[in-house]
Amino acid sequence: MSGGWIDLIMKKTYIVDGYNVIYKYPKIFKCGSGLFRYFQDIKRCREALVEFIVKHNINRNKIILVFDGKGERINLSATTRQLRERYNIEVLFSDRSKNETADDVICKIVVSKKYRNLAIVTEDIALMRKVHILQPVAEIVSPEKFLFKSKRQPQVEVNKNKSLVDAKSEAEIIDEISKKYNIEEEIEI
Repeated sequence: MSGGWIDLIMKKTYIVDGYNVIYKYPKIFKCGSGLFRYFQDIKRCREALVEFIVKHNINRNKIILVFDGKGERINLSATTRQLRERYNIEVLFSDRSKNETADDVICKIVVSKKYRNLAIVTEDIALMRKVHILQPVAEIVSPEKFLFKSKRQPQVEVNKNKSLVDAKSEAEIIDEISKKYNIEEEIEI
């Protein structure tokens, strides 16, 4: 049964650590090799990532792409509104004037609990730890699994039972997150 209410319940919200995904697969996103070419082509790389997702998001899952920095307008055939309404994609940039990073934006989304059935796409260990503490039920998805889930590529699964942090690190991370995101309630692990 496709297209019914069960599909609506099962849909995920993917929060994508944009530059982490691009840096992992520069050739897919038409980025040159090496750091210099990567930074030189970064605007084109962002646009290629958005185009890739538009083309491959056949289930129309909610996808929130998060990038560091102010960011220039992404030049696509679809406008920001069309991306949101037609393709269920949002593109967000952190606010550098407030020393905000993409990780901060992602953590704010996770803390907001606005979305259910969250999947965070990253290989950034520090971000994985924060997400695990903020929302233990959120799924961590590797860029490989996110990009190639329908192309029979090797898929990396995260062992949800394996702890990403030790007790001391966990306490420090909880303290940092509580202060940074003004969380007054106690975070349960």
